Amino acid sequence: MWLRKKRNNCIIKVKWSNNYLYKNMPQIITMTKTDNKFPNIKDVCRLKILRKWERLYDGEHYKEFGIKDYFVDCQKIEKELYIAINLPSLVSEYFADLVSSEDITIIASEEKEQEFYDNFKVEQQLNDKAYEIALDQSIYGFSVVKLRTDDDEVFMDIVPPMQYYPNLSKVDAYGNPTEKILASYLVIDNVNYLYKEIHTIDPAVENSGHIEWELWRLSKSLKPIEKVDVSLVKDDGIDSQDTGLNFIPIFQINNLKTSKQDFGKSDYKDAQNLYQELNDRTTQISVQLIKHMNAKLGVPNGILDENGEIKVKDLDAIEFNDEGQKPIYITNDNPQIDNGFKQIDKLLRFIASISKIPPEELGLEGKGGAEKVEAIKIRLFNSIRKAQRKRMQLTTGLTDILMSALIMSGESTDPSTPKIVYDDFLPVDDRLQTTLIIERLNAGLISRETAIRRLENIEVEAAQAELDKIKQEEAQNQFSLNTPTPRITEL
Repeated sequence: MWLRKKRNNCIIKVKWSNNYLYKNMPQIITMTKTDNKFPNIKDVCRLKILRKWERLYDGEHYKEFGIKDYFVDCQKIEKELYIAINLPSLVSEYFADLVSSEDITIIASEEKEQEFYDNFKVEQQLNDKAYEIALDQSIYGFSVVKLRTDDDEVFMDIVPPMQYYPNLSKVDAYGNPTEKILASYLVIDNVNYLYKEIHTIDPAVENSGHIEWELWRLSKSLKPIEKVDVSLVKDDGIDSQDTGLNFIPIFQINNLKTSKQDFGKSDYKDAQNLYQELNDRTTQISVQLIKHMNAKLGVPNGILDENGEIKVKDLDAIEFNDEGQKPIYITNDNPQIDNGFKQIDKLLRFIASISKIPPEELGLEGKGGAEKVEAIKIRLFNSIRKAQRKRMQLTTGLTDILMSALIMSGESTDPSTPKIVYDDFLPVDDRLQTTLIIERLNAGLISRETAIRRLENIEVEAAQAELDKIKQEEAQNQFSLNTPTPRITEL
């Protein structure tokens, strides 16, 4: 049975069938006798789009775009001829490499806070998770991070965006949702369940954070039958808990977005039609080449017998006709194939321009030879600026996560804002950096201790110790220069 809904200009067709679970298509499930539904119609629209971006990243393009009947007959076996050039994955991984850092540095103003952040960074593998956040940020338009406590230890989890349901109808004075739900479908002993983790907070009440866990048994058509004990999936069996927090420990880190949007925009959105056209054109050319791969041999009259086959006795020697016609292979001289390759080149350049990645990353020829770092920065200006904007969102999200983790650990109730430092986007020209620092030192803009610290990339104490050694050597040299040479007297 198909359920057809139209609301907010969004038409959804939901099929109730066996084993038609969440990973294939989010369902509308009636949770009460009222008009409240989970997920609601807006969430279904959003999750359908997220599924599209996921398919593009995974290279399952034919499932999303379909196969055009102008180059295949839509036979099942011919789906294998479809060529998916997985540029979306390349775009996301390119920006994730730029945005995240090989080693993130966290700087706190308090020694106790610094110790916590250093331990948290190592134990929670913050560098690796920052890459995952940047990857989700590019693919789906946003990433979701959850903090939880277990035995007084704080853990950081990356949540799949398809399991995240913020209630945008309930927000505080700053527009932040006061209810966020994490939900997923489970199959236990061939029975379908819906597991929900509901986080709420009352802005008017201090320390009002609350969590409820619900487990619903579903019918084969994924309709709720009854609410069951959560101990089936939770070892402690607890179905509710007061967190005592002033915030919900679920954080949404957006990609680039406008003020009207509740979620960031996927990096695939603006170029999705170009990805489809690129796949179509490449597949079409491939099919044509396959058809003409085995060229036919054209022979003079009289070589073929009455069955249309070459006479065996004529294989060693074939006579020419009166006009001197020679046997030739008939090949495909379709000029549109060359035009197809030219169009592919144009499509790649359009994708590079819209996605703001260098054409060389897409296999197009770039500038040859060695380049200086400053020249590379100018050429990659658009890519770096886009990565900087993404990194600003990541920095804001990580700052909130770190401060919240410190509060949840009980180490502090009012932590100071830490500073997050990343690696440079491009390799640093050491010669240029040295020249700039020396010029600033000579102009009196920085101290010798600061110059040493930046040049040698060392801490303040080590830089001060190095400066003390330099001053000591200078003092010794000055003493040797000012000491008069002893006079040699004759005996």
